[in-house]
Amino acid sequence: MGRKKKSLEDAIFNITNQLDNIAKQTAKEVARKVKKDMDTQARKSVKHYYDSYSPEVYERTFSLYHSYKVLNETSDNRVKVTVEFRPELIEGEHVSNSNYHKTGDTWNAIDWKNEIPKGDDYGIPQADWILNNFWEGIHPRVKGSTYSGFTWNPKIDQVSPQDLFNEFINGSYISNEVIPYASEVLTNRVLKALKKQF
Repeated sequence: MGRKKKSLEDAIFNITNQLDNIAKQTAKEVARKVKKDMDTQARKSVKHYYDSYSPEVYERTFSLYHSYKVLNETSDNRVKVTVEFRPELIEGEHVSNSNYHKTGDTWNAIDWKNEIPKGDDYGIPQADWILNNFWEGIHPRVKGSTYSGFTWNPKIDQVSPQDLFNEFINGSYISNEVIPYASEVLTNRVLKALKKQF
């Protein structure tokens, strides 16, 4: 009886010494799950943006699916997952032969009547501008003509990708998915370590 008690004490002592490493490994496993979930959420937000508006005068490149990276890092038993939408990932992917170009918030018609040459960047949207529009749920659109002038007339989503992300992060995701998953992983790792003691 005394021997079993000593073995149990030894097992608990050994497990206690392993807890720091168990916590770190648990954090890494949780980080992988959160990274996967964030990637899924990012793709959902892009799909939502595309599905909410069908352009009439241009063809999509669907480059927004390639405009982000999901990064995860663990420090001790802490998890940090970041979704970064980066303009450089879609730089140069958008080509336009539109009869207007954008300067700041103004759309200016190309003056064909006076034969002003079309510059290399005329009508070609900048990548950071595209991502800002996406994040805020703005679909670039103008009305008018080359001769009468163009007016900025965007289609704006009621629910933007930014809204979707905020709802995802600030909603029940952490309490309903991350915490129970972390608890399950931690419990399984402790039990596995305990079994090795006997």
